[in-house]
Amino acid sequence: MAMKILVISDTHGQIHALVDNLLPRYKHQIEYVFHLGDHAHDVAGLSAKYPNINFVAVPGNSDHEPELEKEKVLTLGHGVQRKFLLLHGHTKTVTFGNATIAHYAEEKGVDMVIYGHTHKPCNEFVHNVLVFNPGSLTSPRGGSLPGYGLITLSDNGNISTELRQL
Repeated sequence: MAMKILVISDTHGQIHALVDNLLPRYKHQIEYVFHLGDHAHDVAGLSAKYPNINFVAVPGNSDHEPELEKEKVLTLGHGVQRKFLLLHGHTKTVTFGNATIAHYAEEKGVDMVIYGHTHKPCNEFVHNVLVFNPGSLTSPRGGSLPGYGLITLSDNGNISTELRQL
């Protein structure tokens, strides 16, 4: 059975879209929610209401929780497993493009890097690494609309990604 992941970033304390819209809509389809920082604590406490969903968060440049790991490498999959690097992205010059973060992900040996910070959606291959940014759920930039991402990891290890708008 394929694994589905909901990806959000840069909520900045405004989680009504997540709580009122996305979680009720996807609660029976997703296994994970990745929050990529800037108010990563917005997902704290949601696991009590949604015990079948794993919430994973990394801090952003607006977060001040020293207990949160700055980045995480997760190995996931029900069949063939893939490695995912989660980080906010502000320390990898993502404002100027994806080359640096893709190179860093390649050094880490991951299949996909997932980041936030720019508030702009991105879904592309760079240096043989899938680079994915869901944009901002609450304060998009660059002409994009409020959005989120969905990742599906099939049993054979194929990764498919979708950028969606609210």
